[in-house]
Amino acid sequence: MRETQRVPSCAYAAVCVAVGVGLITENAVAGDNNSPSARDQLIDEVVVTATRRKTSLEDVPFNMSALSGRTLDRLRARQLSDLARLIPGLTVIDQGNRAASRMTVRGLNVASLNEESVLFNSSGATVSTYIGDIPVYVDLRLRDLERVEILFGPQGTLYGAGSLGGAIRYIPQAPSATDWEATVSISGFGSDESDNIGSDVWATFNAPLLSDRLGFRAFISRYDDPGYTDYVYVLRDPGFSNPQPDFDDPADVEANLRRVNDADKGEIIGAKAALLWKIDDAASATLSYYYQESDYGGRSLNHERALGTGGYQSAHRVLEPNERENHLVSLEVHADFGFAELVSATGVSEYEELGQRDGTDLVLDFGGIWSAFPAADIVSSAVT
Repeated sequence: MRETQRVPSCAYAAVCVAVGVGLITENAVAGDNNSPSARDQLIDEVVVTATRRKTSLEDVPFNMSALSGRTLDRLRARQLSDLARLIPGLTVIDQGNRAASRMTVRGLNVASLNEESVLFNSSGATVSTYIGDIPVYVDLRLRDLERVEILFGPQGTLYGAGSLGGAIRYIPQAPSATDWEATVSISGFGSDESDNIGSDVWATFNAPLLSDRLGFRAFISRYDDPGYTDYVYVLRDPGFSNPQPDFDDPADVEANLRRVNDADKGEIIGAKAALLWKIDDAASATLSYYYQESDYGGRSLNHERALGTGGYQSAHRVLEPNERENHLVSLEVHADFGFAELVSATGVSEYEELGQRDGTDLVLDFGGIWSAFPAADIVSSAVT
């Protein structure tokens, strides 16, 4: 809805087929697709680790889908809500970038649809998310990933009690101890209701520190969202301006209220650093640090029907900024003993959020005792 650039319908149909089969390579084959050589190029084995071991997608004993990092880039899938348009059965209720998004798989839900602030740093109670093998929720920007795995149905045996509906696994690109790599990407985009241009800038770097033994990989990104929701009744001086002036008197409105265009604009900054140590040919350890910070100026909320504003306009009287930080440090160890494979994953995560909410409309609607305070406005702040 927000980006003016969209995938053509014909390309999207082809993508759906590729996702459903899970075995189509990303490079199109020109010429006669019925020839043996063309068929050989089209069919490729997809290896996943949803069962905690490397398994062909065809041999996984439950329903799942997998999208490679290249596929995500080609389809411009940048965040969790974008997966919903690619994966049948997955529903993501996108409540704006400022808020957490509730996920359901095949309609399975154990809680009512709550207002956005109730979710905090989670996606509900039925779908768990993993970064590698570490269970942690973050609406991670889909960059520098090897693939994303979407598991359907109860996954409690391998992924805990929070995966009644399923699980989503972000598999990051692993550092390489043999290859040098550097990638920089800069892109811009427009939004129908925005006054500005958004941008998406990211870079990756991989360096072998000790040939075939040590490898280091780093990633950094910045996403600028131009926003699209205008706050049209913002108090000029909170606590003193009248939040309910005479709307038939333009001078009274102008003296107390102002308009802020694209109030829900913001930015997301992400970074990752990973160090790979290949202990020997059968064992390796990877130490990783992930960081993501989001900073938004307001909510993507429309009061057109509730309070008579225009489209993509909010009637809140005070701006509602929100800051969110996620940190994750993880250590993953893999060892192959021939008869069995050991995977050890240890992680420490930290989440911090500071937000401001406007409840002035509640005061205005109550009447009664509040009618004695016509200039009252209520702003609440929360730290989690």
